[in-house]
Amino acid sequence: MEKDHSALTYRNVKPGEFITFGTYPQSADGQELAIQWRVLHHSGNELFVLSEYILDCKRYHGKSADMGWRESTERTWRDCDLRE
Repeated sequence: MEKDHSALTYRNVKPGEFITFGTYPQSADGQELAIQWRVLHHSGNELFVLSEYILDCKRYHGKSADMGWRESTERTWRDCDLRE
């Protein structure tokens, strides 16, 4: 039922408008706040959105070094967190 409600809620949203969906710790104290998304494209049942604010950041790698994406600590962090 929740999924159906979300689909109806966002059915008429237009590019340039904002929607609120999900939460993420966005303050120094770790408080989770609602995420504000800007709608970039709406096609049928799909929305292409971008967070209005940066949600998180991390150094590419812990040390200054000449290295590629595969060896970076950023890739390890991203792969681990997004798959959970």
